Amino acid sequence: LEFKRVLFRSKGYKFLPVRTDDFNEEDVLIRLKGNPKMIGLLAITFSVVLAAIVSLPISALANGKIVNAPHQGTGSGTSTNWAGYVVPTTTDSGAVSAVSGSWIVPAVTGSGYSAIWVGMDGYSSNSAEQIGTEQAIINGKTQYSAWFEMYPNPPQKIDRPVNAGDNITASVQYTNSSFVLTLQDNNWPTVFIVNETTDYTPQRNSAEWIIEAPSASQGILPLADFGSIAINGMQATIGDKTGALSNWMPVAMNMGNQSGGVIVQTNGLNTAGNSFTASYVAVSNVEPVTSFTNPVGQGHNP
Repeated sequence: LEFKRVLFRSKGYKFLPVRTDDFNEEDVLIRLKGNPKMIGLLAITFSVVLAAIVSLPISALANGKIVNAPHQGTGSGTSTNWAGYVVPTTTDSGAVSAVSGSWIVPAVTGSGYSAIWVGMDGYSSNSAEQIGTEQAIINGKTQYSAWFEMYPNPPQKIDRPVNAGDNITASVQYTNSSFVLTLQDNNWPTVFIVNETTDYTPQRNSAEWIIEAPSASQGILPLADFGSIAINGMQATIGDKTGALSNWMPVAMNMGNQSGGVIVQTNGLNTAGNSFTASYVAVSNVEPVTSFTNPVGQGHNP
């Protein structure tokens, strides 16, 4: 946010701080001569508003909306909601234009939510383009589904059946200023394909293969026990290069809780640089899901 300087002139004019994309300078030139009480009141009011806005993290301001960045990092190679691999772009590498991978839908136990997806952005930006599956147990009922999301817009459920043991292949491509998201379940007769444009400028500054603890307005949801997941066939196109993660400098992430315990352990890449496994690690302070039956909010949510 950009604000005008506060200026006082000898003739009693004052510029008040405003968003420059909302007003012209002439709109905020207010004559307050001879009214010191009004000057004091306005000064207090604007200082409170300004302090409230400045206190928001930069990542929370996107396209006029208050959002959370999809990736909740701790700064130590651990995330509170992501596990898996990310390839951040560099000035030399160019932007991401394609990401793909495959996995087998895991059978979940216990209580909670889990998502597996491939996509772009969200690691260091506050938008993301994702497609994948969700595995959850809510109030004792197991639920499997497929979805895609152009975050910060809400996720969209894919109206096709998904079950534990299904073989999934997913991809996100950027072409001709739009995104093509595809997902194939080996039990579906056809591939699901959707074309999406954005009302924001996509950064395309990271490629991702992620196991996620979904979020709702209440925060990050408890994670379902998925056992072990292997994401295979990992490939990206970044700049003019297409290939496995070993072509770049991938970043591995474990998922951890606020107490520092590891919830999901991400293992190393295979020798080809195109596959890894991640395992759920039981921790004592993961609460069972009882109050998040129909969560709504920000980020990928069920």
